[in-house]
Amino acid sequence: MLASPIAAVAVCIARWLSLLALGGMACGDPVLVQPKALVCVDKLVAKVARDPVLDSGFFRSKEYSYPWYVVQGEDGRLHSALDEPLTNEDRARKEHSSNCTSSHMGAHRMDFCDAVVKGGKLVLTIDGGLPAYASDLVITVDGENFNCRFSASYPGPVTVLGWTITKKEMRVRSLKATPGKRWYAWISVELDEECLENGKVSVLHHKIEGYLKPVVSKGK
Repeated sequence: MLASPIAAVAVCIARWLSLLALGGMACGDPVLVQPKALVCVDKLVAKVARDPVLDSGFFRSKEYSYPWYVVQGEDGRLHSALDEPLTNEDRARKEHSSNCTSSHMGAHRMDFCDAVVKGGKLVLTIDGGLPAYASDLVITVDGENFNCRFSASYPGPVTVLGWTITKKEMRVRSLKATPGKRWYAWISVELDEECLENGKVSVLHHKIEGYLKPVVSKGK
């Protein structure tokens, strides 16, 4: 048995998504679609603000979770909601390195942040919310400058035209990102999503905001 009704719902959603990925849905059923040629525009000029005393209780918290498709039963055993064998990587819990919240497609948490140093730049990828929400925010920090790129997938044919970053702010303890060390920051990004409805363009406003504490890795 599953640990809770929520887990049961997660399994149902996960199996639905697995069918989509395998092309097993009947003709006419919704499919998980990533619109083609979507562009996220960030023309805002903003500087990273250094705040040596930046602090949050999240920085001292310790929370981990399994991948979204891994469900723990009442007997403690792990099961795959995708009905596939679990690997050692699947069984490893991942640290919550972000406590950001996103309003895109409904309020939800984005619990994970990967940080990689590439070519002297720090690239942050913030995500979380699967299987119900599929989006990520990529932030590239280059010295005191930073830019943002948002992307998302939708459970069905959509007419999203793209996104525009309308406001952004970032505070960090230190501008230096050292592989193997934690990097502490606070980020707030607002964006407009343009959609085509009945031949008319409508705009939806979204916001992603919260603290980050990823362990920096070195890119290849």
